[in-house]
Amino acid sequence: MFPLLCKLSAGKTFDPDFFEKPYQFFETELDGMALENKVCFFGLALLVLFNNNLKKNLFDDRCNKMFNEIFDEVFEELEMSDKPSKLFVLRSLETLNGTFIKVNESSVSAIHDKVFDFIAFFIGKMLLKTILKYGNSNFISERMSFEFSDEFTEDDFFWGDEFTEDGFVIMLDKDHEELYFQRIIQEIGNLRFRIVFANKIAKTTYYQGKLIDLLSKQDDILSIITGNVWALVLSAFGDCEMLSSFILEERLKKKKCEQTSDTKAEGTLSNVLFNTQIHIDDDDLGDIHNEFLSSSNSPLLLAIAEKREDIIQLLLESGNAININETILIDGIEGTALQFSYFSEEFIITKMLIDYKADVNVQLPDGGTLLHVVCEEGNVDYLEVFLSSEECDVNRVNDLEETPLFLACRSGNTECVELLVASQCDINSSNVEGKSPLHIACSEENADIVGILLNTDYCKIDHCDNDNNTALMISCERCNMEIEQLLILHGCNLNTANVHGRTALHIASTIGSTEIVQLLISNECEINLCDNDNQTPLNLAIENYQKTCIELLLSYSCDVNICTIDGQTSLHIACKTGQVDIVEFILNSNRCDVDKSDDNQDSPLAIACAHGSKDIVERLITQKCKIDTVNIFGLSPLHIAVRSDYIEIVQTLIESGCDINLCSANKQTPLFCACEMGICSAVQLLLNKGCDATICDSDGLTPLDIANAKGFLDIVSYFSEKDKSSEIDIIYSKI
Repeated sequence: MFPLLCKLSAGKTFDPDFFEKPYQFFETELDGMALENKVCFFGLALLVLFNNNLKKNLFDDRCNKMFNEIFDEVFEELEMSDKPSKLFVLRSLETLNGTFIKVNESSVSAIHDKVFDFIAFFIGKMLLKTILKYGNSNFISERMSFEFSDEFTEDDFFWGDEFTEDGFVIMLDKDHEELYFQRIIQEIGNLRFRIVFANKIAKTTYYQGKLIDLLSKQDDILSIITGNVWALVLSAFGDCEMLSSFILEERLKKKKCEQTSDTKAEGTLSNVLFNTQIHIDDDDLGDIHNEFLSSSNSPLLLAIAEKREDIIQLLLESGNAININETILIDGIEGTALQFSYFSEEFIITKMLIDYKADVNVQLPDGGTLLHVVCEEGNVDYLEVFLSSEECDVNRVNDLEETPLFLACRSGNTECVELLVASQCDINSSNVEGKSPLHIACSEENADIVGILLNTDYCKIDHCDNDNNTALMISCERCNMEIEQLLILHGCNLNTANVHGRTALHIASTIGSTEIVQLLISNECEINLCDNDNQTPLNLAIENYQKTCIELLLSYSCDVNICTIDGQTSLHIACKTGQVDIVEFILNSNRCDVDKSDDNQDSPLAIACAHGSKDIVERLITQKCKIDTVNIFGLSPLHIAVRSDYIEIVQTLIESGCDINLCSANKQTPLFCACEMGICSAVQLLLNKGCDATICDSDGLTPLDIANAKGFLDIVSYFSEKDKSSEIDIIYSKI
């Protein structure tokens, strides 16, 4: 509003009252216009009658009887001497463009909503008779009230936001009350109920009492308002309690009349009086900003929103007038009255709708039904009501193929699970991942629900999901001893393998669940089953450093010599871990083949050398392992230790009597490896231990040739020193 006032005051002497009390300015302007420019004022009066939306084509239409009547009525009430033409009025009105009004291609409206408030308040008081007779019903509803007696307070009014501050309400005196109520009766006759129940005084006992008195005297109008359900709903929505009760009472009277009628004619008349039609005029929806009111189920939905159980009951009894299962758009999502009621947390209303055969199986956007939601949220009371419906499909699945039972299990709603199981639902139905309710109950570690499912006679305890996992495997992953015991007690298969070939024992051994490993073994599971990589549970326990599980498995005489797909035994795997105590466990079992080689012909000793595990090397040597076994490349443990620069292991191997000059596939000794890798300390150790430096490889090269070619000058220098020392030794030996 402020920018508009600045624009209107541009070029004029500053007057603070213009900004503080703008209405007084417009009042003065309108006063002057009414005296000096009546044709413009005439145009503004028409703008008021059409509630700020005056169509230009009305001024060209000579056949529009209603507009002609309004035009004549305004002319008379303004007491103008000469009647102007309609086009002249339009042209005169358009001269106010930019000050009072704005003109577009098809219509005229006020330049600002607040300006229209000023115009409407000023002109409305002058044209009460014409407005009450012809004015827009929304205008009358929103902008007119009575000059009440002391029985009324501010709380009696339904003030709109735009009137709360400035109070631009046109007050009607006693002389105009009759005209007002005549208009109300006229609107009822035209099946336009918004003005009846949503006007500014509709909540007052005075208005409702007066209207009830008038209705009681006019049977035809009474029949209309009591025979149309929408009128009843709007009366409830508008908090018109007296009118709402009156309409309900009248409908009940007429229903009794229908039931006691003895003749066909009387029955027909009663049907007319107590009809179930629902007529909704577009204007009735004007201020009710709810998407669902565009539906033929508007009365029912509005009654649900207002929690009016009495009206809902009436609507449900109205038969075909209400399509209880019609799908409507609510907040951008399609839904039914039942869905709207449930999501509004209206239990009694939800029960009423189900009792009246509301479809409980209507799909939600995710493909599920309300039953899915009820079970996931754990609403036991609601679930009992839904299950009471004979049409309730307890096995309906959503887009993920999840049943209500599946969701109840996932959410841990024990009571819901019990009710669903008692309703004979399919407890083995699986989702898109192949998981059953038992799977999900185990995954959520809910022993009570697992017990409920297992206690039925038809639970498939060994059902496998898409990865071939059973409920037992899932509970193993969760280390849930209680559920494991339940499953075993009910006879589950302990040895089922998943897509990776792993059993429950594999899983428990991997994660180190000693109690479950003990439980499984005690119940005679297969201890040496291999997975797809030919790994035993023992191997997996070793790989994951699960020492207590390793000891337990070894104590039950598991086979330590089973080879993986790479040909490695448990001892190979233990040597890779670098954990000497694990190697100790295996060696102490007295069942271990200490020299068994893998597919590369690497012995456990070779593996230990490659991983720099000196303690393990020493323990294997103590166990009398072969120290000169070579792999497919002809490399001995000494070759491997030298190449990896593990000098202490090299020292240990040499001291243990390994063949220091053993050649690889290309006829290279360990000294070649040291020279090629530039490891001077290894060269020194090997030379000092008497290795043969003159041996040539398959290319005819000596170790010194290799070191020289690689540019390892420290090694070359050491060879030179070693040669001189040897020459001196020879000279001394001859003296």
